[in-house]
Amino acid sequence: MSARKFSPPLAAPPFRLNPVLLRYEVVTDLAAAERIVPAWNELLDRSICNRAFSSPIWFLAACQVQPELTPWLALAWRDECLAGVLPLAVRPETQDAVFPNSMSNYNDLIVANGNGAAGAGLFEFAVSERVHFRRLDLKWVRQDSNLAAALHALSGRRELEGCYFSDREYFYIALPPTPAEYLASRSRVFRKGVSRILRRAAAEGLTMNELTPADLPPERLVELFLSLHFSRFGEKSAFRPGLPNSPFAKLALPILFAERRLHAFAVSKEDKILALDLSFRGARSLCTWNGGYPPSAECWSPGRLLVLSGIQRASQLGLEEYDLLRGNQEWKASWANRSRTVGRIVLEL
Repeated sequence: MSARKFSPPLAAPPFRLNPVLLRYEVVTDLAAAERIVPAWNELLDRSICNRAFSSPIWFLAACQVQPELTPWLALAWRDECLAGVLPLAVRPETQDAVFPNSMSNYNDLIVANGNGAAGAGLFEFAVSERVHFRRLDLKWVRQDSNLAAALHALSGRRELEGCYFSDREYFYIALPPTPAEYLASRSRVFRKGVSRILRRAAAEGLTMNELTPADLPPERLVELFLSLHFSRFGEKSAFRPGLPNSPFAKLALPILFAERRLHAFAVSKEDKILALDLSFRGARSLCTWNGGYPPSAECWSPGRLLVLSGIQRASQLGLEEYDLLRGNQEWKASWANRSRTVGRIVLEL
């Protein structure tokens, strides 16, 4: 990981900071945090942030399953309207302020799209609250995020110089107008492979479809997901017993599915679901997150069938990207036509 001063492509912030118009609050009690869930969701839907990773239930569930963390939720208000949210937690043993869940792939400060002044003001407030933590360690920050814009707006502050670290590349698909055009852009070998698995799926009675809460109760979806994920990965599963990820999934995923921030894609045979992929909505993207299937289903290449379903749905929704998220696996590289740098903000206070 190499340090470099963060320098987004903007020549200058397109706004002027005016913190007088904002008041700030820190919430460290989850019951108090729950009271702003409707306002948080409404703000999230007007933002550029991922609709799951930046959601209130993601934060609340992460804090509930990690009681060793102290919630530190920074809020910006304009009159009685919620204008900004920075959902952090503090590790008491190190006094680091972090985004509290490792299963997130993108983390950000939440403000309405175009309201960079509120984001910069809220981040400046958080940095000033150094009595509560010694260091900010913020992972999985995109270069086009609200946090990146806030850093740029505050770039005159010496203590913020060199606090952004490029970490890794994420693969994604920049979607052309139709899935057919995307496939036409891939190699002949790739296209032949896709045609082969689709023919076999059709010949053997497999179907691909998106599940909704009307098809499958949200709690049942999570049970099925955990079962199929463990079937595929066994003791390497990130959701195996003993880790906080499984109880986190049981708390967060049913709500995200019910709110349609989570899209579930299935491969089925004779009404039995063989494979499952869970994808989250971004502002302009659909992001494939996690899934699973048993070894007995490997012969049908269910992972590829699920990606095809996700691309089709993203296109139907008029989205710009199908995001393959964190991980440099070869299969992701084979589908991707773009990548983006995601980094980390480390700031000693």
